[in-house]
Amino acid sequence: MRNLKTALLLGATIALGTTACTKPAEDAAKPATPASAQAEKASPTLVTVNGKAINSQMLDTFLQAVTGKPAAEATKEQKDALLDQLVNMTLAAQAAEKDGLAATPDVQARLDLLHMQILAEAASEKYVKSHPVSDDEVKAAYDSEVANMPKEYNARHILVEKKEAADAIIEGKMTGSVAQSPREMGRQGVLAAIAVAEGRTIPKLIDTGTEYVDAKNAPKYAK
Repeated sequence: MRNLKTALLLGATIALGTTACTKPAEDAAKPATPASAQAEKASPTLVTVNGKAINSQMLDTFLQAVTGKPAAEATKEQKDALLDQLVNMTLAAQAAEKDGLAATPDVQARLDLLHMQILAEAASEKYVKSHPVSDDEVKAAYDSEVANMPKEYNARHILVEKKEAADAIIEGKMTGSVAQSPREMGRQGVLAAIAVAEGRTIPKLIDTGTEYVDAKNAPKYAK
C-alpha cells in the first residue's frame, strides 16, 4: 500500500510538472521592470513552475550543495538532472503550502531555524572575507598555544604483557600503562560459556580486573 501511494504521488508530481512547468521563452511577452530585468540578466530564469522562477543562481547553489563542487565543474547531464529535482521540489513545496503545512508549529520552527542558520553562515563567511588572516598570523597563534600547553606525558593504554614494556616504564621511557590478566580473561570466558550452556544468565559486563603500572610496581612485570 505504501509503495502504491508513493507511485501515485510521483505520478501526480510528474503530471503537474508537465503542465505547470514553463520555459522562460514562454513568458517573454510579460513586461519587466528595470530591477527585474537587471536581476534576470545577472541570474537568468531557467524554468518557471506555477509562477515560481528557478534561476541559474538557485541551480548553482543546489549543485554545489549536492555535489560539494563548484557549479562550473558540473556536466550538462548533472545540471539537467538537478534542475528536474528542483522542479519536483518546487511542486512538492507548493502543494505543502496549499495544504497549510507551512503554518504548522513544527514546520514553522524548522523553517525559522533554517533561516537563522543560513544567515549565520552568511555572516560568518562575510567576516572571514573582510578579516583575512595571513600564514604568519596563523603560525604565531599556533606557536603561542603550544607554548602555553601543560606538560606532555607519554602514558599509553596498552597491555603490559611483555618484559620490554615493563623495562621501558622502569627506565623512564614510558610513564605508565594498564596491565590486564590474559589468564583471568580466559578463566572468566570459560566460566561464562559453561553458564550459558547450562541456561544461566550472565552479566553483560564481566570485569577481569586491571592494574595501573608505573615505576613503583613495574619490576614485578619485568620478571
